[in-house]
Amino acid sequence: MDEFELTINKIVPGGFGLGFHMEKAVFVPFSAPGDQLLVTVDKKHKNHSFATIKKIITPGLDRVPPDCAVYGECGGCQLRHLKKPLQGEIKTAFVEESLQRIGKIKPDGVVSPIVASPWGGGYRRRTGLKVKVVKSGVLLGFFAAATHRVVDIASCPILDHRINDLLNPLRELILSLEGKNYLPEVDCVAGDENIGLLFHTLRAFSKFDVDKLKAFANEYKIPQLWIQQGKKSRLRSLHSNRVLHYGVENFSINFKPGDFIQINGEANGLLVARVMEALGPKVGDGNSVAWDLFCGIGNFTLPLATKFAKVYGVESNPRALDRLKGNVKIAALNNIVPIKADLLKPAGLDRLKELESADLVLLDPPRSGGLELIKRLAKYRPQRVVYVSCDPATFARDAGVLVSAGYILKSLLPIDLFPQTSHVEMVGVFEI
Repeated sequence: MDEFELTINKIVPGGFGLGFHMEKAVFVPFSAPGDQLLVTVDKKHKNHSFATIKKIITPGLDRVPPDCAVYGECGGCQLRHLKKPLQGEIKTAFVEESLQRIGKIKPDGVVSPIVASPWGGGYRRRTGLKVKVVKSGVLLGFFAAATHRVVDIASCPILDHRINDLLNPLRELILSLEGKNYLPEVDCVAGDENIGLLFHTLRAFSKFDVDKLKAFANEYKIPQLWIQQGKKSRLRSLHSNRVLHYGVENFSINFKPGDFIQINGEANGLLVARVMEALGPKVGDGNSVAWDLFCGIGNFTLPLATKFAKVYGVESNPRALDRLKGNVKIAALNNIVPIKADLLKPAGLDRLKELESADLVLLDPPRSGGLELIKRLAKYRPQRVVYVSCDPATFARDAGVLVSAGYILKSLLPIDLFPQTSHVEMVGVFEI
């Protein structure tokens, strides 16, 4: 096993420190710029390798105590050992370098300074807790980086305190269940007022377990408790007596466990506000049309409806679409048209032909981006495209297609939606 000293030059996407040994790149997790390390190689490739820290010989100037008992073992955070200002600089560099290297777009004057998250800790309102039953009890926490080994946590510094408060009660509950060995994950989600839970199981719960789950929901005042056996189609409510909701742009968005919502509630409000600001005070005339693609439960759709005569909300998930319809009804909006279509498939893309031409297209795709969709949009040529992305690489790839088709990237705003991790959210505005 190779072992050598290494100096870390910078942090690259994924949160890895980059150094060079024998003219080959070496990537080291949990390292800091300026670190002088003794490392051990884990994986060798032709032109690079991955290594772990055996000893910190001299720490970099921006290294700080991570203040987490399982940091470095748990795979949830990657940058907790770095000063917060440096985290922002690193994430901005991720965006700029990807834009130039992958999208072939010069970032000069385009990328704004990163917007810091309002919460440095306790911001995560949605998480999937991994479960492993062992002889000593129940491990409840997160996977170790790049493994399926469960790291047990007593609490997590970035989790909403209401979820942290449930960790020990959940352990006791799981240990009491007959089907505890068939329970791989418990999803927790916090609204503005209440908590919801979703128990994933590999086989049907017994009546004993169902009664236990219901009693737990009543005892801890959990208004929404759902179970899912295997596939998402087997998702069902076990206990429901109040709705979960969060506020954004003067709207109340209702959701249920299993729905996608941004994990950082405070920063999500900031994200939506920045998108609305990018559109200006007034957009188009009384006939203006917007498409909100991958719209989910309406996070952007409802605010867009205040600026456009008509908004098409396009989503593939039927449950999310039902939630959107309910949120539209609650908001008493009559200018939103929900459309079911999978925009990652040709048949779904073809549905766009049926819609009125858009003055604005807003898209918030999954991490994989929307390359084929972007190619279609380049042909449809809406006046403005607002692209919300959580991955600098796929955003840069798709941005390159739009720019090649004649669009100008007017602005790109990074937002630190995920402090202490290597992830960054972006809002790009393109105009023809």
